[in-house]
Amino acid sequence: MAFTFNGIGTRYYGNRRLSDGTSVTTKWFVIAFLPIFPLASFRVTNRGTASYWFMGIAGYYGRSMQLLDAPLDIRQVVFGYCFTVPIVGLMTLAVLHSN
Repeated sequence: MAFTFNGIGTRYYGNRRLSDGTSVTTKWFVIAFLPIFPLASFRVTNRGTASYWFMGIAGYYGRSMQLLDAPLDIRQVVFGYCFTVPIVGLMTLAVLHSN
């Protein structure tokens, strides 16, 4: 389970679809919601939809997902860093330019 408080914690990024209908996502340690380093990758399987029926009213919780361990997805790691490095670089240039 990923948890972030004030932009620091863990978060899932990436969604690479596989031919069997599952997908792979990577759990990252984040600061300011920017991926800093990958912790693990998971295969996500759809276990159907979760719904309920209460007093004649139907409700819908959303999809029920299951996370299975998978090898670290290098493509998602590279894309994560390709996203983070330019943002940190621009923030650094803005701070240096303002001084």
